Parts: sequence; structure tokens; C-alpha cells
Amino acid sequence: MKMPTPIAIKFAKLVIALASITILGTIIGTALRDQTLLYLSGGVALAGSVKAIDYFRTYKEGRFESVEGILLQERVILGRKRHSVVIQQEDTDQVQLLLEGRFRLQVGSKYRFYLKKDAIHTEQLKLPEVLQPARIVLGYEELPFSSGKQI
Repeated sequence: MKMPTPIAIKFAKLVIALASITILGTIIGTALRDQTLLYLSGGVALAGSVKAIDYFRTYKEGRFESVEGILLQERVILGRKRHSVVIQQEDTDQVQLLLEGRFRLQVGSKYRFYLKKDAIHTEQLKLPEVLQPARIVLGYEELPFSSGKQI
């Protein structure tokens, strides 16, 4: 199974940023003979590697799902970098999702979200919206309308 393009782009950005920060920190730390900067660069490399490996394993093991539809409503929760969205799917079902991340969406456009599969227990859904767990967005893409209609 080929990695979907939005997931591949986000993974590539993660790896490039991780490598750049680690290499630059190591070069500057060595040039300045700064032990603290070298330790921090090593910490960034270690933490970033764990995140990159988890991201890749999520794809490789198929622990993600795609949700596709027209965005009807969006509410941004800035303090926690979340989006509360309502999506109209093809079979006329409306789905409300709480998504984690920073991205720009346009109401009335059609999107496909690739979401990490996480077990959300019913007890967690009884919590106030501020405390509910958000779905992790591995990537998303805007889709063209097939019949030329748009809301």
C-alpha cells in the first residue's frame, strides 16, 4: 500500500526539520564548544526520532482511517490548537469531529482527512468539550467536487 500524499508530505517535513535542527545544533555546539547545546541537539534528535518512528509505524500498520466530505462548520479553539468541525459525508450523514493541529480550512469545500485510529472511550465523550481528546490528523487534502456543485 502506497503512503497517501498528504501523509508522505507531513512525514517528509518532520524528518527534514528533525535532521536540520539536529545537524545545525551539533555544528554550532561543536564550533562554540557548548556542551549544553550539544545535549539539547541530542535530546531533539532522540525525541524527534521517537515521533518519526511512531508516525511511520502508524502508517505501516494501517492504524489510520480517512474521513471524506464537505465541511459544513468549523470552530477553531486557538489555545489548544484544535478544530471542531462538522462534515457532510456522501451518504448524507453528518459527522462531528474534534481535530488536533493547526491548519486552514474553508467552509463549503470538500476535504479528506487522514486520522490516527485511537480508542476513545465513552466516558471521555461525557467530559466537557475542552477536556475531550482530539483526533490526531496525519494529513488532509482538499478535493475537487465531482459534479461541479459546491455549497
